[in-house]
Amino acid sequence: MTQTGRPIISFGVPVAQVMAFLILLYSSPLHSNTSAHNVPTVSFAHGKFVPLDAFAKTSGSTLTLTSENHKITLRKSNRQVVFTRQSSVVKIGQEIYRMPTALWSHNGHLYMPQETALLIAQSLNTTISFFAAKAPIIASKAYPPPATRTLSPRQMQPKDLAQNAASWKLNTVIIDPGHGGKDPGAIGRGGTYEKTIVLGVAKQLKTRLEKQLKVNVILTRDDDTFIPLGKRSKMAIQQDGKVFVSLHCNATKNRKAAGVEVYFLSEAKTKSAALVAEKENAVLEKYEGVSVDSLTKGLDRIRYSLLSSQFLKESQDLAADIHNAIVGRIPKIKPRGVKQANFYVMRGTMGQMPSVLVELGFVTNRTEEKQLKSNAHQKKLADALYQGIKVFKQHYEQQLTADTP
Repeated sequence: MTQTGRPIISFGVPVAQVMAFLILLYSSPLHSNTSAHNVPTVSFAHGKFVPLDAFAKTSGSTLTLTSENHKITLRKSNRQVVFTRQSSVVKIGQEIYRMPTALWSHNGHLYMPQETALLIAQSLNTTISFFAAKAPIIASKAYPPPATRTLSPRQMQPKDLAQNAASWKLNTVIIDPGHGGKDPGAIGRGGTYEKTIVLGVAKQLKTRLEKQLKVNVILTRDDDTFIPLGKRSKMAIQQDGKVFVSLHCNATKNRKAAGVEVYFLSEAKTKSAALVAEKENAVLEKYEGVSVDSLTKGLDRIRYSLLSSQFLKESQDLAADIHNAIVGRIPKIKPRGVKQANFYVMRGTMGQMPSVLVELGFVTNRTEEKQLKSNAHQKKLADALYQGIKVFKQHYEQQLTADTP
């Protein structure tokens, strides 16, 4: 991409796809009546930034902040740009992009990276130029580089963290019992349905989380109902979920295969991980009439590559905490590890919250099928999932306030 959009393409997207993306991005004609505007820039630790309010004023846009969902919206005529506070994802029109960093907050003002300002100006048919404004340089040690292990909220000023940490606590957990209704999921040799097992575990997990962790828990389904994959992730976002955990059971032709594995969203690294994702994604074609291949081509593929890194580390940590809790609390269960794969149900929540998919065991293994359908084993799984989420929540929230004076 050109310098304007360079930071957006930064996660190993193939050159051919980048070129196609560029052609589409820059081929839309600009109106001939665009006007030039001078916008101030401020130098912070990681480059030059543009104040949102100044950009809105000089570009003739309106700026709206919605505290309920942390959205910041720029509007000009019928064009709209939506930021999410403390997220590096920005929606420009109907396209989703990733900024080099999240919005920065300083002295009551919000700032976006200069590169992003150029991209937005083009989408608003506005020509802008920059001039340096006098402002303090923020020491780099106050803000860890974006590539380091850091939670998005730490990109804020410490004083802002103190004021906003409460709103970023993990107070809403989305539990997604896979399949349901006309989609039974995997079927065990003894006729046990995956959809029944995961719903049983989900209900017990919900009760435990609400009573002991005092969090709001949303089930994507609470009965034997078919819910499309896309609707599940939309529900998570609409309910302002802070964590998304999708529950499933594994299946394979190898009757000896057993154990638990936990996935986070990314490209599959192994053939077995790819096959698991293929199995879970098959519901799209079988029950929703949607081609999986059509969802992983062209610009959609690029957007996936960009956004899958948002909350990537947090998703990895959540997956590890859940896997360790299950293996630690159910000693006889075989640990199959934390893996990565491209699950469609988690793609809808990418860039919004840490998301994982848990394969609780193999219904195609006679021993595990018998265990999985028992209420006692489901309770053990729910207890272990609770512990994993609890550990993650504690670590996450400790880091939220780690830099607060």
